[in-house]
Amino acid sequence: MTLGAVDDAYVHLGILKGCGFTQFTEDRTEFKEVLRRVGFDRISFLDVSDFEGADIIQDLSAPLDPAYAGCADLVLDNGTIEHCADPLKAIENTLSLLKVGGVAIFMSPTNGYLDHGFWQISPTLYFDLFYDLGYEILFLYVRASNWGRFDKLAFDYKGISMHSDQDRLGATFPRALTYCAVRKTSNNATGIRPIQSFYSVRHTPRVFRDFTKIKYAASEIADVPVVNNRDLVGPENFVE
Repeated sequence: MTLGAVDDAYVHLGILKGCGFTQFTEDRTEFKEVLRRVGFDRISFLDVSDFEGADIIQDLSAPLDPAYAGCADLVLDNGTIEHCADPLKAIENTLSLLKVGGVAIFMSPTNGYLDHGFWQISPTLYFDLFYDLGYEILFLYVRASNWGRFDKLAFDYKGISMHSDQDRLGATFPRALTYCAVRKTSNNATGIRPIQSFYSVRHTPRVFRDFTKIKYAASEIADVPVVNNRDLVGPENFVE
C-alpha cells in the first residue's frame, strides 16, 4: 500500500534490502513494478480523496476505518505525513494499517522545505516514537535531496548534539529528507507520546534510548556516500 499516488516514485535497492526484499537486481526501479516483482499481487493507494486515483479514501488525521486495520504487508509513505494536520495521528494510522511482521517506510522532509507541507519531520521524532512503541527500527538516516548543496550524501543518524551539530547539519544538508523503516512486532504499544531523547536523559526519571537497536547502518542502506557527526562541515565552509 502507498500513501498517495506514487507513479513517479522510485526506490533504491538498499532500502528494499533493508526491509527484506531482495528478489531483484535493478538499482532503481519504479515502485509499483518493484512490488509486483517481489510478489505483491494487490497494490492499494490511500489518500484523502480520489483525485489521483486512490482506491482507499481515508483522512490520516482522522480515526482509521476499522476495515483497513491490519490489511497491509508494506506501507510506503513517499511524502504524505507532512501534509497531514495531525502528523502523530497519521503515523499511528499508518502503523495500524500493518499486519504483524509488516513494514512501513517513511520518506519525510527534514530541512529546506518551507511551505511544502504543514510540517518538517526531524529524525528524532521517528526514533523516539518507534523506539518507545517497540517497533523494530530497520534503518534511519538523513539524505540530501536532489536540490541540496550536496545531492549525493547521507547522514547516519545516531542522535545529535544540540546547537553545534544542528548548525553543521544545516550547512551540510540545507535541503534534506529523513528515511526510516520499521517492522511491526506482536507486542507493540499504542498511544505513546515520547519525550525527545535530547531532553529525556536530563529529566527525572531519566530515559535512555539505545541507538544500537537500529538494525542497519546507513552505509548498508543508502545509495550515496554516508557521513557521521565527525564528518559534518561547518557553515564557515560555505561563505559565498
